[in-house]
Amino acid sequence: MAKRSKKKNPNILTKRQKEDVLFNQNLDAQKKVWDIRLNVTMGIVIAVFLLAFLILPALNMNFTTMLSELSSEVSSDEDMEFAVTIDMSLLSFLTAGAGGYKDAVEYLADHTGTGMDKSITYPIFMKKMTAQDVEMLNSAYVTLLILAIVMIVCWILLFSAVCSNRKKNGDGKFLFLSVAVFAALCIAQWLIFLAVGIASVSKGQIQPHIASYLILGCGISVAAVYGTYRAKVKKLNRQRREVPTETDLDREKG
Repeated sequence: MAKRSKKKNPNILTKRQKEDVLFNQNLDAQKKVWDIRLNVTMGIVIAVFLLAFLILPALNMNFTTMLSELSSEVSSDEDMEFAVTIDMSLLSFLTAGAGGYKDAVEYLADHTGTGMDKSITYPIFMKKMTAQDVEMLNSAYVTLLILAIVMIVCWILLFSAVCSNRKKNGDGKFLFLSVAVFAALCIAQWLIFLAVGIASVSKGQIQPHIASYLILGCGISVAAVYGTYRAKVKKLNRQRREVPTETDLDREKG
């Protein structure tokens, strides 16, 4: 009886090769989990930033004085506290100039939330402010206007980078730079609002408000998750084992 050939089929993977394939599949599953985490984080950050930018106040200003300090006609019996609270969003800095206000003080006087006309509040503000104070507020407004423009541009770039790269769970220099610049600006805006408040401490209480803190959180979150993602993916890629492809097997067979 003729002996059957015991020649191995080169298309059949060895036990070790099968183990390597399963190991790589496990690495792919781990990467998929990190891809989902990054995608969810990016989506939340983009949505929260836009909401904060358009709707929520980013800067809170509280001015308190006594009526007697504003008018010599007020007697001690009639004297009472006069308080004004003003909230501005980053969108406010983009649109304030369209109102035709001659300076930042006039805009603030028109948005006190007290229901008083700016023809009343503007003179009250000016009694408490020097020309230097007005110039400082105007400079702060211009700085924050530029910041608001740059931040919305960076948001658009981040949104574009996420759409172009994360559809297929991809990465790249465009996404890396977009995340880095966006995160840096999110932190910078909070520091700038804080600096404006410190510079104006003698005139009133000015501080970052809810939108500023949310945007700060967006920047820190996206930087932390993206940085962790890149580190994890690089580590997983280093652990991958080489396995023969179909081309390699066909070449061995030939």
